[in-house]
Amino acid sequence: MIEILPPNLEKYIQKGSTFFTDEYVFSECFQKNGYLKRNNKEGDKLISIKANNFKYIFDEEQDQEFLFDIQSDLSEKKNLIKDNCLKLTEFRKIKDEHLQEVVQTSEEQLKILRAISSFKNHIKDI
Repeated sequence: MIEILPPNLEKYIQKGSTFFTDEYVFSECFQKNGYLKRNNKEGDKLISIKANNFKYIFDEEQDQEFLFDIQSDLSEKKNLIKDNCLKLTEFRKIKDEHLQEVVQTSEEQLKILRAISSFKNHIKDI
């Protein structure tokens, strides 16, 4: 399982962010027609994951993936998607686990916010 940092992830994702785990660097934002957006209601995910010499990019809007060896290709011109299936599979798994974690975190935050709201309303009634 990938540890998600920071704990208040939703706030960072809405603004676009970079954060680190022990093994990976994640960078996320939302975009529409090449412009950054505030959230997933206004735009699609653009995710970058860096590990060791490789960088993986997932562009939800264009339904595209990119894989670069950033040690030998600093300009990120040669997409290795077709040349390195093993690395691609590894990054897809990381991305999918991360997105699942984000969904679970968002659902948990929503439950907490609803509980707080309900509690506040209950206090008003007393």
